[in-house]
Amino acid sequence: METAAPALHEVETMERNIRKALADCGLEPSTMLNALGETHSVISGSLPVAAMFPNRFKPKDVDIYCPEVEEKHMLEILCDRMDLTLDKRVDVHYPRHLAITKILWLSSESAAVNLMIVKGDNAAIAVFQFHSTLVMNILCSRGLYCTYGDLTFEGEALINVSHLLDAYTAKRNAKCFEKYEDRGFTFKTKLGDYDRYANHECGQNPNCPATVRTLHDGHSSFYPLTLHIEEERGVEPATKYTAFDGKHSVAWSLGGPLCGRGNTYHNSFVASIELFNKTEEDIAGHNLDELAGLSGRGRAG
Repeated sequence: METAAPALHEVETMERNIRKALADCGLEPSTMLNALGETHSVISGSLPVAAMFPNRFKPKDVDIYCPEVEEKHMLEILCDRMDLTLDKRVDVHYPRHLAITKILWLSSESAAVNLMIVKGDNAAIAVFQFHSTLVMNILCSRGLYCTYGDLTFEGEALINVSHLLDAYTAKRNAKCFEKYEDRGFTFKTKLGDYDRYANHECGQNPNCPATVRTLHDGHSSFYPLTLHIEEERGVEPATKYTAFDGKHSVAWSLGGPLCGRGNTYHNSFVASIELFNKTEEDIAGHNLDELAGLSGRGRAG
């Protein structure tokens, strides 16, 4: 399956924005993109949003999500090639993010990096446990995936309601929402709260919390890195890496109140495509109960 294809001028503009956002955060762009490719890691959080909305804000740090099997390799790159220093702190508590095992902090005079170590070999899993669709974007060595572009590029977002289920997480994320609201973004818990989606088809509209999505279902905007990235220390150019092929893609559903059904809720769901032993074409379009049957493991909250 494909991703939505933006126009060439949009691709070129986005690549410039991505590189500028990395440089503004003190990270040499080509080196960082190569590092993502070498370790099958991704950048998410505020940096992709800053690339999509240039000149609106500058991130204070960069969030990198790295598979646990690549932790040592990524630390070697960040410390040896990019001259960052590893902080002695280690955080093993990250509420509502079951995929993250620990967080490491690295810094230099010009950069601050939060290195999230993710269970298994698919770092993108963690992205779909975030607080809202606004930050469900993936910068990998191949380019930038914006999974809810219809909302994001309008400055709109849906809240992942699993982050509202306990007081600690809700309070923590309230600060995140306030930060992004100050930057001009809005947040809702139901898609129908945005007027143009008032009559959308529940479970079918790609922005609906009840809809099962996959990374290559045709509804994510993908901005490829088209410029040649210089080889470094014998490493292939980052554009040749394909960390997110069919095997390493992701299926997810936001969860939350079902459209037009009062206070009826469904669970959030996220899993690697390989869990189902089926293609993205087979998975896309199923409701959550059907998807649980395909996996043979029940729903994931």
